[in-house]
Amino acid sequence: AHFGISRELDLPFVVSARGNTYITRMILKYVKDFEPMTKTPYTHCPIGFDFSSPIRDLGQLLSNYNEKSYPNTGIWAHLGGLDDYFALIRCHLDRIPKIAADPSQYFTGFFTSRPTVKRLAKRLAVEILNTETALSLSVGDSSQKVNDILKDPWWTAGVTNHHDFVTGTATNRVVKKEQIPMMESAIKKVKEAAKSIVEERADERKNINLKVMPTKDSGIMKFKWLDYEVVLKDDRGGTMDIFDKNGEPLLSDCLTLSIFEDYGGLWRMGNEYKGGIFSQIDSTADGLDQFNFIDSPSGTMFVVSGRLDNNEYSKTITFDAFDPVLRVKTIVTLNDRRTACLSFGINSDSENITMDTPGAVVSRDFHYLYTPTFWAQQRFSSLGSNSKNHMSFITPLSTASTFNKNGDRIQADFIVA
Repeated sequence: AHFGISRELDLPFVVSARGNTYITRMILKYVKDFEPMTKTPYTHCPIGFDFSSPIRDLGQLLSNYNEKSYPNTGIWAHLGGLDDYFALIRCHLDRIPKIAADPSQYFTGFFTSRPTVKRLAKRLAVEILNTETALSLSVGDSSQKVNDILKDPWWTAGVTNHHDFVTGTATNRVVKKEQIPMMESAIKKVKEAAKSIVEERADERKNINLKVMPTKDSGIMKFKWLDYEVVLKDDRGGTMDIFDKNGEPLLSDCLTLSIFEDYGGLWRMGNEYKGGIFSQIDSTADGLDQFNFIDSPSGTMFVVSGRLDNNEYSKTITFDAFDPVLRVKTIVTLNDRRTACLSFGINSDSENITMDTPGAVVSRDFHYLYTPTFWAQQRFSSLGSNSKNHMSFITPLSTASTFNKNGDRIQADFIVA
């Protein structure tokens, strides 16, 4: 949509060229340039670069092209991300060369910096997509009204993808005064749009009482959960052991929240520098914390709260009443140069971990170059399916995890802040 040398914000040397004839010519040029390297009917064409100005109403320009030029060119233009492209070519995997590689080996600090920003950015996108899905299934006449409301939230969701936004690398002032209010306002608009097409429904699942019965042993609570026995240690910060129906241990001393002194900075962990520091300074297993439980429609929740490194923290542990799924939510405040990890002790003979990366699933060794090795985790990590006690860990946001083996016991640590 421009003609010239550069769209860089500080030194723009371009003129606007938004006519469909020019747009068509540029699309044909891009297809010609990429066609020799294209193995499927779909071509991915990245546009823009750092500090370049956005193309105003790009979606409308492409819609206009599709309407007027597609019948002649046979090339349909779709505005989407790399994930959309991966979804399209998934139907043609037999045409794509396969290589053994790990495209994202290293963890860098911005994966876990400012989790509030990351959580809101993901929630905004999910809320928009859910609303659009509901809109496509509705039979009312609210389509145009809802689309008008979603226009600005979609723009906000796009802005969050900036490399100084969702990464968590902006200054405190920008985060608190601009980014968080911007996302919260957009989420509020989306919820208003959803109200016009979605009826709130009460949760029909029945409340199941797990019959938590504390034993006579001080500081220990035992109860049955599905086919498992759980032992919660309330005098050790809510750490717990889980045994199978035969009494064999599955998890031990897990859900310990630890604080590390970390001098690694934004891009590396402290132990990855010569002379760097990555050392545990406090842990929930060191002392007594506040401990209580409540029943909920989906299971039973245990809430543990206390102080770590002179700051308040809380852990909410939910035992699902229907499936062998354990959900953990942590809230922690950190001082400067601190990293918080949540640990799980797993009784397993696995020799590697399976993790997802953008566009692939890879198998990784526990250690690579550094000890501990923090791997970048997109959504999940899993101990081998052929191993004893197969177990998977799913995270709602990108984070980092490290696995350290000692005999038949593996300690998994996940960075939560």
